[in-house]
Amino acid sequence: MLINTYQTHYQTKNKSLSTTINKLLKEEFKDLDWAVESPIFQDPNYDDKKSDYWRLDFAKKTTSIKVAFNHGSAAAWNLLKPVLASELNHVRKAIQTGYNNSSNSEYLTDLSI
Repeated sequence: MLINTYQTHYQTKNKSLSTTINKLLKEEFKDLDWAVESPIFQDPNYDDKKSDYWRLDFAKKTTSIKVAFNHGSAAAWNLLKPVLASELNHVRKAIQTGYNNSSNSEYLTDLSI
């Protein structure tokens, strides 16, 4: 599936498999009813459709997932997005996430993982 998708869509565009992996993950999470590229904030000032600065890769209920293949220098930025989405404060959020114990199989089943 990975190699086939790469050869079909991306082989002439780039050498990295990251775009292919992102496409496959996006399709799978979408099929499992996860919000894809969900905005963190409801405020229109942060809703730039051309930007991914204030978006979560995947979100469902109170869980968010960040997928990253970029350089280690972006690690802090990648970790900041889920933290901002889970902070309880005065900022209106499009989705309010939180901490979940991933060993809880009942919760994971509820998320369709």
